[in-house]
Amino acid sequence: MDRQTDNQQPKFSDARLELAWLGGFIDGEGSLMLGNRPDRIIVTPRKCVRKKFLVPRIAISGTHEVTFHFIEGLLTNLRLPHHIVWRTWKNPRYKKAWDIRVQGMKRCAVWLGKIEPYLITKRGQANLLIEWIISRQESNRLSPYSERELEIADEIRRLNH
Repeated sequence: MDRQTDNQQPKFSDARLELAWLGGFIDGEGSLMLGNRPDRIIVTPRKCVRKKFLVPRIAISGTHEVTFHFIEGLLTNLRLPHHIVWRTWKNPRYKKAWDIRVQGMKRCAVWLGKIEPYLITKRGQANLLIEWIISRQESNRLSPYSERELEIADEIRRLNH
């Protein structure tokens, strides 16, 4: 059998097609969120404050190893920063699972700038994350969250549930 016709997931040469595939996969198997990061203690010359931090996150999960390797190659080709975590379960009936995670304003901004045009069902979350990132970049990152930034966090939570 010809190798080209035997390959169920061919390599794409067009970056737009790769991004469209990735956007569809994220629509189906991904998450776009503002997660809570553990409290931090911030020390300034005048005071010491405990502050809750929100952090933008993008996550994709699955159990199919061929799909994982395809996505990992695609992310490398597209130069999208990511972190990989493999999960195993105590119960042997559960399959080993992978998570591809992206966290932080800069990394998420890179991803969102590339995939937002290709998202359909999660475009609302993507646009809210973009708005939140821009708002935080324009403010002093140590300043309290604005009313709008907290509204965005609530809207994203509502869309994800």
